[in-house]
Amino acid sequence: MQNPPQTVGYFHTLAWNRTAAGAETNIDSAPVTDDIFQIQNAHFFMPDDLQIVKIFASGLTLTRARLRSAKLQQTNPNYIRPINQALLPANNANVDWFYDNPISLPQADELILEGTVSGAGENFFVGFLRKNYQPIPAGDRYTIRRTGTTAAVDAAWTTLTQTVETNLPVGQYAIIGAEVQSTNIIGFRYIVDNQWYRPGNIGISSVANRNNWQDYAGRMGVWGVFNTLSYPRLQVLCDGADASFEEYIRVVRVGS
Repeated sequence: MQNPPQTVGYFHTLAWNRTAAGAETNIDSAPVTDDIFQIQNAHFFMPDDLQIVKIFASGLTLTRARLRSAKLQQTNPNYIRPINQALLPANNANVDWFYDNPISLPQADELILEGTVSGAGENFFVGFLRKNYQPIPAGDRYTIRRTGTTAAVDAAWTTLTQTVETNLPVGQYAIIGAEVQSTNIIGFRYIVDNQWYRPGNIGISSVANRNNWQDYAGRMGVWGVFNTLSYPRLQVLCDGADASFEEYIRVVRVGS
C-alpha cells in the first residue's frame, strides 16, 4: 500500500450551520465554507459521484432534519434519524449511519440540508461523503497523541498547529480512526498530503466521552495515508473560540 502522487481520497467531511430566530419548518441550513466543495445556490455542489455514509444533526430546539437533492426528490426527502437535541456531540452521540446502504449522489447534484426547530437557537450538521472505500490494513494498530493551542474561529473550519507527543518511526501510516477533544468542538477533519478529500468525524467535549462503536471498529475504512515527514494537518469546527485541543489518531504502519 503506497502513498500515490495524487489521489482523490476516501471520504470528505462537510458541515452546515444555522441560527434560527424562532420556530421554523424545513428551512435551508447554510453550508460552512469549504475549501474543496463549491457552494452554488447556497447549497453544496457535488464535484464527483459520491455516497452519503453518515450524518450528524444537532440543536437544542431541533425537532427533525432532512436531506434533499435533485436525485432524492425523485423518491422522497431523506430524514436524518436519530438527531441530537443538544448542540454539542454527546457521549456516544446520535448519528445516522448509511454504511451498508449508502445514498448515492451524482456529480453536479446540489445537496440541501433542511432543519425544523421549535424555537430560537443554533444548529450544526456534519456529513460524511464517500468516494472510495479501502478496508483497514492488517498490522498492529497504534494510537498517537497530539495537542495544540491554536484558537478556533467560531462556526468555521480552522487549521490548527498540533504537536506530536511521541514521533512515529519514519515510514508511511494509514489513518484508520481518530478522536479530537475540546470544550466546544462539533467536528474535525484532516488535510492529508496528496489527497483531495478531507476525512474526519464528530468531536468529543470530554476525554471520557466516546464516538460510535462503528468508528472504533474501522467501519469507515482507511481515511488516508501519510508519511512521517509530513503529518496530517488538523481542521476543527467549533461553536466558539476554543484554544485547547487533545487529539488521538489511530494508525497502522503500511510502508517504510
